[in-house]
Amino acid sequence: KGGDIIKRLIRNKRCFVYLYIVISATLLFATFACIFLGLTELERIISRNTNFVDHFMHIAFASEPLNTYTFSYDACFPPLAYCFYYFLWKINPIYESNKLNWEIYKDANNNMLLVCMLYIFISFLLLYLVRKYLNFISFELQMLVTALILLSWPAFGISFQSGNIVILISILLGIAYYLRNRQSKVSREIALILIAVATGFKIYPAFAGILYLKEKRWSEACRLFLYGIVLFFLPFIFFGGIEGMKNFFWLLFIREHETVYRYNTVRGGINTIFKIAGFNVELGNILAIVGEQVFLLLSVIMILLSKSEWKTAVYIGAVLSFYVPTNYSYTAVYFIPGFLCFLKEKYENVPLRLIDLVYLFLFSNVFSLPFYFKIINYPLGNGIFIYLFILVGIIFVEDMVKLKTRNAIMI
Repeated sequence: KGGDIIKRLIRNKRCFVYLYIVISATLLFATFACIFLGLTELERIISRNTNFVDHFMHIAFASEPLNTYTFSYDACFPPLAYCFYYFLWKINPIYESNKLNWEIYKDANNNMLLVCMLYIFISFLLLYLVRKYLNFISFELQMLVTALILLSWPAFGISFQSGNIVILISILLGIAYYLRNRQSKVSREIALILIAVATGFKIYPAFAGILYLKEKRWSEACRLFLYGIVLFFLPFIFFGGIEGMKNFFWLLFIREHETVYRYNTVRGGINTIFKIAGFNVELGNILAIVGEQVFLLLSVIMILLSKSEWKTAVYIGAVLSFYVPTNYSYTAVYFIPGFLCFLKEKYENVPLRLIDLVYLFLFSNVFSLPFYFKIINYPLGNGIFIYLFILVGIIFVEDMVKLKTRNAIMI
């Protein structure tokens, strides 16, 4: 009888959003229950020492464009991103010879106001994205879903706190995913430009171009390639020219070949396991590099074979989040488009199954208010990655079973 009740309940596909809100509210209650019991996690998050470091540090680097890629190992963004940061610097120019002393820029009058304005803009963009995907619920519920995502650990707990624009890039990709299949030629062209812009800010979003290759949309793939080349290389004119380009790629080479110990990436996770277990560290790093390439290859295969839009978006999010060894935990926001695609697809196209409730629970544990995750922070750092690893793993297993069944039927 319990199974029949659940089946009758989920026949109204709209209730998936309601279930997400209920789960999120439950987690919020558990959070504050923990706080009142003496676990001051909320206070710890609000008083983080990151102080918007990624925002103001990159403004400091961009304030002297010709030397941007000579100041620090951390000056690792493509030049289009530094065009954006240079614009922010020009609004309130601060002159400081030591670019690593980025707190000078943070403490300047009105600069924190500019941060607030940027986050308000990002919030409205996210609301726009939510409204496009969840147009089957009321505006009030759309705002509630937007608020829950904004206040989640990936967004509020780490992306906003560190001042990293990764959430903006994720939203741009989400809008591009939505527009790329519109009937309007203008919308489809905007989608190409948004992916190119995201690539110009973070490089790795270029991986989303695989969608056009998968669907054999060769003309759009070529235009995307051209947009990407122009937006990636042309801004070097303002940031050191050929010499700046050489410095930039050298910095990338160094960063991508270091031994990292971080639980939220493939290489970092394998390295950390080897280190904790007392195995040979050099061997661990070699196996970790091989492991991340295997992960990338499997992800590409699953993207090309997957018939589901939301699973494809999740696989892409997994590559952007798990593959890059120097990624921090704020890259979990790359799963926002996959989450919204999931809710939309379950409402419109695909019959609901009990496993979909599992997916919903895993998503809800990431995009709600999971401050309490730090209570279980060992050994996976921010606990949300426990749920993300499980989510991607279950999707992979389910798709592999489907592929095996499909091939067996064909035989």
